[in-house]
Amino acid sequence: MEKYPLFQAVLRKGLFWFYLEHRDIRAVVKPETEPPCSRLYIPDKKSLLFQASYDKNRINFEVFHALTDGTGAMHFLQELVQDYLILAHPQADLPQIEHAEEITHGDKEEDSFSQYYSSDIPKDKEKKKAAVKLKGEKLVHSDMHVTDVGRILRTFKIKKNVEVTDNGKIII
Repeated sequence: MEKYPLFQAVLRKGLFWFYLEHRDIRAVVKPETEPPCSRLYIPDKKSLLFQASYDKNRINFEVFHALTDGTGAMHFLQELVQDYLILAHPQADLPQIEHAEEITHGDKEEDSFSQYYSSDIPKDKEKKKAAVKLKGEKLVHSDMHVTDVGRILRTFKIKKNVEVTDNGKIII
């Protein structure tokens, strides 16, 4: 966790905006009990913004979107799996993951929005046609469930036989 200090943050609500606050909360890997895509941020609950769980020979890693992008999540997951394998198989003499470029502490906490966004760039006023129009009842964000994801996958014909089990697992 020392290499990823932002993963030790909780989301807090300020007077006008949300902010991340460092906490000394210990991350614990637990057996899978929640369905995929469960809520990570719960208002007024000081909990880490990621979860790592397992079920048989599968590792689940879920991260709140404000914490990191896909690349940061992948680096964290690689190191999580590496550390697990080293602890589980100390006699195997497993190699360390080497990243092509060394990532600095500043890189890990970079705010790309403030770096690349400029209010001076004119906005495109042209109205664009929606790429996809979903039909059906609109749900409140917190009401989305994995079964809805299965319905969406079928709607887009990503795979014809998408199954969602009772415990929320998607079988494609």
